[in-house]
Amino acid sequence: MCIEKSPVEVQPRTPTIEVSGTAIRQQAPKAGVITVPIEAKAPSQEAAWGKFQDAINQLRQKVGEFGTVGNSLPTEKTEEVSRGLRSGTEYTVTDSVEVEFILPNYGHILDALLSCGLPISAPRFTYEEQTEVTPELLNQATKVAMTNAEAIATGVNRRLGRLVSIEVGHPSRRRVFRPQHELDWGLALINRSMSMNTSLSLTEDKLETFNTEIQITVEFEILELQSDLEAA
Repeated sequence: MCIEKSPVEVQPRTPTIEVSGTAIRQQAPKAGVITVPIEAKAPSQEAAWGKFQDAINQLRQKVGEFGTVGNSLPTEKTEEVSRGLRSGTEYTVTDSVEVEFILPNYGHILDALLSCGLPISAPRFTYEEQTEVTPELLNQATKVAMTNAEAIATGVNRRLGRLVSIEVGHPSRRRVFRPQHELDWGLALINRSMSMNTSLSLTEDKLETFNTEIQITVEFEILELQSDLEAA
């Protein structure tokens, strides 16, 4: 005897949409670094080393709490020089030290270098190796994704239903290259500061830097509008 089974009614799967949202945050520099050349010349070895040590000590004193002067590994050279009818040996002690500072202290560091009579070069910047994904960045990307999903649903005369899934992508770190004329502003201000005793600061949005980018993908059920259901 054969028993015929009733077919099982399969409910159609509710259609879904998958939409992504991206948020970008400029990565702030961890610190700035200025390389400072120091040179001391004298007719004797002892005097040259003494002048060099005085210059280093003065720099450390002027920088003070506003930055950190790196370790010094000076080198010495000698050369024969002539001054009128007299000739002799001149000793030169040189080194390039790094002065590290946080961005708000930039003006104080420039003042210290100027007061020491040392040359100033444009700073370079250091960044955290790990990209920082903040709650604000995640929130921003999520809002963009949901706004995109709502716009698509409205465009096809539907509404969003249940959130099916949400996926957070791996953050990426992208270098931001700025036009050269935007980067030259710092050196222009440095030159101006030599004749004007003003405190300077660095504006983060004008620095060559990195962007942290995060992408969030959401999937929603997409339903008919309530008015359509009532009409049916």
